[in-house]
Amino acid sequence: MKSQTEARDYPKVVIQTDTVQKFVSLIAEAGESLQEAAAMLSRLVASDPDALAKIREVNPAIPSGLLTNLLRVGERSLHADLLLNNCLAYRKLRLMPYSTQEAVLRTRTVDLVIDLEKGEVLRVPITELNAHQTAQVISREGIRSRDDQRAYIRLRAPSPKVNQSDSAAWYVKKDKLIIVRGCELSKAQLLACLGEMVA
Repeated sequence: MKSQTEARDYPKVVIQTDTVQKFVSLIAEAGESLQEAAAMLSRLVASDPDALAKIREVNPAIPSGLLTNLLRVGERSLHADLLLNNCLAYRKLRLMPYSTQEAVLRTRTVDLVIDLEKGEVLRVPITELNAHQTAQVISREGIRSRDDQRAYIRLRAPSPKVNQSDSAAWYVKKDKLIIVRGCELSKAQLLACLGEMVA
């Protein structure tokens, strides 16, 4: 026969152990697990080209974009730190060679030209760049140097006003400069033309 104490149903006591350290630890563990999964996925695909399709059959809830990015991490064409952060600069960095991704992520900052004439720069965390700054700093080829950023800014500067007599001698049509008659263009006018052509 059970004692009265044993027969009673006591509510279970749950002790909250939520701490910042535990949260950070869980995220770190999840990151390590994702990297292990990425390495495994790379090995699976190397041994079986249909592995991705088989994974989707077993669990269609796994987004195909995540699988593709995990495969890239496993193949070392995508840095694992770029996997989950979806900021604009990281999305552009994902398209860069792995060596460029590594170089930027080593410091996680970039030089941002803030003064065109003096070439003054600010060291800015890459995740804090806005869309305009991201376009200024990151090209299709990689991170722009200070001089390249200054050239980029000049090309996108508003076009200077041109005398009517000069504007009749040439005009921009889509990505072409059409010269109607002999004319002279100043450096500012030529830069304005180029700016219109790449816009």
